[in-house]
Amino acid sequence: MSDLTAEPVVQHHPGRLLSILSLIGGIISVIISAAGWGIILPIVAIVLGLLGRARERSGKRIWLTGVLLSIAALVVSGISLYYQYLTVMAVAGFTGG
Repeated sequence: MSDLTAEPVVQHHPGRLLSILSLIGGIISVIISAAGWGIILPIVAIVLGLLGRARERSGKRIWLTGVLLSIAALVVSGISLYYQYLTVMAVAGFTGG
């Protein structure tokens, strides 16, 4: 006789944790980038987004948005830091020559 006990069918849905963390990091990076504080967080968010790209095929829009926001935050932070540097040098009386 055959045993007719039904085994539950488990379907594996790949998670999107890395992609979501990249998106959250990108959003926070954009918010804090104008103050020039956003250097480390965007880099972490980019790394998480690229890991999400490699491991989570279902989260393409999420990781891509996180990576693009993080790149934008890095650019804004770099510009902000540059202008902060110029301001400090102007106040200190540095003439550049």
